[in-house]
Amino acid sequence: MSQHRQHSEYRDTPPPDHARLRPPPLPAASLARTALLDSLMQHLAQGRRLALLRSPPGYGKTTLMHACALQLQQDWLWLRCSSADNQPAQLLSQLAALLAVPPGNPAHLETVLFNQLESRQAPLVLFIDNLHLLRSNPARQLVNRLLTLATSQLQIVAACQGEPQLAITQLYRDQQLLELDTTDLTLD
Repeated sequence: MSQHRQHSEYRDTPPPDHARLRPPPLPAASLARTALLDSLMQHLAQGRRLALLRSPPGYGKTTLMHACALQLQQDWLWLRCSSADNQPAQLLSQLAALLAVPPGNPAHLETVLFNQLESRQAPLVLFIDNLHLLRSNPARQLVNRLLTLATSQLQIVAACQGEPQLAITQLYRDQQLLELDTTDLTLD
């Protein structure tokens, strides 16, 4: 990517959409998914990098992630992706707001974010809902860097429809990936 193009992608960092930085309310009558919740909690307790919930809409991915977040005894953050996050500046703005990074030079925001993650001493779980909406290469590359370069203190639980366009082969090989798909998420 040319330096001019990269600079123009980050020229103006839009304000974050705070409504997407928290989970939606839990349904009034949700079903207990004890086995799936236990599987997620065990995966996180073992310090593994990525749990991926993959199914069509309506299988309870978001509700399961929210229930998991409520049971955690560690810090967690929530990002509900939108198509706007395909713009690098928007995705970085959302992540900066999550990590309470003050706005600064947008061209250096990614470095500041990664430095803050690197300096963390306590584990942190990032829940990413609607991961399938990240279709641009820069947005997917940023998530890949979170999975591969960010501190080992960072774990990600992500929900998507279909196969995410992420580099997860190494995570699978290193037994750092938990995959729950339609078969696992189907209710009896």
